[in-house]
Amino acid sequence: MSTHKPLTQQDRLNVLDRPRNLPGWLTSPRALLAGFVVLHLVFLIFALIVSLNGNAFSDTNIYRDWTRIGFDQDALDGGPSPWVYPVLALLPMALAGIAGPAPFFFLWVLITTLLNAWAVLKLTDRGRNTQAIPAAWWWLGFTFLMGWLGFARVDGVTAPIVLVALAYGVAHPFIASTLLSIATWMKVWPAAIVLALFTVVRQRVQVVVAGLIVSAVAAGIAAAMGALPCSSTSSRSRATVACSWKPRSPLRGCGPPCWAWAARRCT
Repeated sequence: MSTHKPLTQQDRLNVLDRPRNLPGWLTSPRALLAGFVVLHLVFLIFALIVSLNGNAFSDTNIYRDWTRIGFDQDALDGGPSPWVYPVLALLPMALAGIAGPAPFFFLWVLITTLLNAWAVLKLTDRGRNTQAIPAAWWWLGFTFLMGWLGFARVDGVTAPIVLVALAYGVAHPFIASTLLSIATWMKVWPAAIVLALFTVVRQRVQVVVAGLIVSAVAAGIAAAMGALPCSSTSSRSRATVACSWKPRSPLRGCGPPCWAWAARRCT
């Protein structure tokens, strides 16, 4: 006969609550800051070494080539077109390529690091909300586990933007929708979160208006570059499906804890 006692309801709650049961020293803002700095220094140092050798890494090789030719697909010597991404994805690429191709990879990782810092600061209210610190540790933990998938792809730029948007949430639907719309015009998957935001807020007009404003700006940028968004919709969709972005996204890897804390802050 088994001697194991059945789990009580409190036992189940304790299991679900386990991510918040961190050692005391880990719940301090200083410990979180130290963890953030150490984690991102590892990636920054590696990116610096790679860049000093004149190289990039993974998808940033493609991004670097696009910036080198000014995103002119007619100048490509094979390879995918820049328009496999929505138009706003080209902005962080252009920013990383502002100093030329040599430091591109390092600047790309630096941009991702700054966005991650913004997300952690917003999530924890600049360290003042100590109850949110475990969720921030989850974010750092999965950033580490995702590795270069989070630092060498556009997903690594959009994921922290989405986290900040969720932290604003229903309390500030216009800001949240603006950020989510920007992220959607970088990579398609945040559109699902825009829809979720629309279903839970009362100020749905603000969600729609913010999305329309960002879309108008994106269309204007595309027009100025000589390529309206509709001209690449089909190719972008094929590329998105072919890449199977959904199961490999940093957002999916983060899991419920950090998103739950972001949602909880907005109620």
